[in-house]
Amino acid sequence: MESSSAPPGFQVLDQGRVTLRNEEAEALKAVGWGSWEKVFQLDTGQIVRRAAGRVTRRLSLPDGSIGFLKTYPSPSWWTRWRSQPAAAAREARNQCVLRQQGFPVARPLAWGTDPEGRSFLLTSGISGRDLRSHLAEGWRTLVADSGQQRAWILGLAGLVARFHGLGWHHRDLYLNHFLRQPDGSLALLALQRARCLSPLGRRWIVKDLAALESSCPAAVSRSDRLRFLLAYLDRPQLDEEVRRWVGEVQRKALQYRRHVPKYPG
Repeated sequence: MESSSAPPGFQVLDQGRVTLRNEEAEALKAVGWGSWEKVFQLDTGQIVRRAAGRVTRRLSLPDGSIGFLKTYPSPSWWTRWRSQPAAAAREARNQCVLRQQGFPVARPLAWGTDPEGRSFLLTSGISGRDLRSHLAEGWRTLVADSGQQRAWILGLAGLVARFHGLGWHHRDLYLNHFLRQPDGSLALLALQRARCLSPLGRRWIVKDLAALESSCPAAVSRSDRLRFLLAYLDRPQLDEEVRRWVGEVQRKALQYRRHVPKYPG
């Protein structure tokens, strides 16, 4: 069972199994979100993703806005043995902390767990398109506009550098886990496995950067990838230290390309 404690601004219901954001609690309870049984009986909304046992649905919230419901399967015996929080609770709490730190992530509205360990997470909707798809189709157009291309590189590098600078290790930092919003800004997705370490070691940074590299579409040139790394490292030009980073990231990215991701999507 989940801990009965809740982050500031949330309340716990259903004998500690459901957590709701205070602002939306009454409206959510009125349509059944205060009970894990009712949530897992829901069969509404459009399925937008299936991955590793997880199902994500796009649905309408009580106020008419768009939300996303993600359901997670029961955890492995290893996770249960270590008494880790359910997947939905981990992602929701990561979202809460990252939002407090100013990161563009989804706003958690409700999460909970059933007696078998299945869990759910309801968030407000974020509109946009995943960054990998966007770059695969639009990067060559950006090449013709060096100012816009540079802004893209600096924006992504700055977001990732700040994320790592605060000790976060995403563990699934693929380009399809960034969402390009209508205003051009980026939002960060798939925070189920993210963790905050202090300090964040080079090994974990390389893993995240390699995930980005391995998911980068062919349209993005090697020069552009190097520009990203220089911006991320805040280095003006290629030197021996940057070369070491390039080698480590490329070797790890090659390993990722040779294997099917353990947690895709």
